[in-house]
Amino acid sequence: MKIDVEVISQETVTPSSPTPHHLRHHQLSFLDQLAPHAYVPFLYFYSLPNTHSHTQISTHLKKSLSKALTQYYPLAGRVKLNLFVECNDFGVPFYEARVKSLSLSDVITNPSLPELNNLLPFKLDELTDIALGVQLNLFRCGGVAIGLCASHRVADG
Repeated sequence: MKIDVEVISQETVTPSSPTPHHLRHHQLSFLDQLAPHAYVPFLYFYSLPNTHSHTQISTHLKKSLSKALTQYYPLAGRVKLNLFVECNDFGVPFYEARVKSLSLSDVITNPSLPELNNLLPFKLDELTDIALGVQLNLFRCGGVAIGLCASHRVADG
């Protein structure tokens, strides 16, 4: 089963409030400095009633992400020299994509792991300095899938 996805918009979501100057340098732990660079993928599926438009969902998600980035400011930063995160409110790439080929129920009931990667904002082996990426996938049936890629070095808990 092939998941055919078309990115229809891309923007950068920044924190709703600026990061204080004294928090703009977030040191990575020794173990995070040694760890291989990798993204941890998350996929969340929601079947929604037709009372919410995709535009409303996208707007609400971006607004909520912007507020969350104020509290979790390293996620809006960039990893530098594999030693620290520069927390200068660069922001998080936010992609909006249309799933052209399948319905939400098709994807959930018969998942193909390699194809599910098409619902993520980055390739999992892609090396970048970005800490977090978000992709909102819109299905024709009204449902959505939210794909996240979080840098293991920054968000491993």
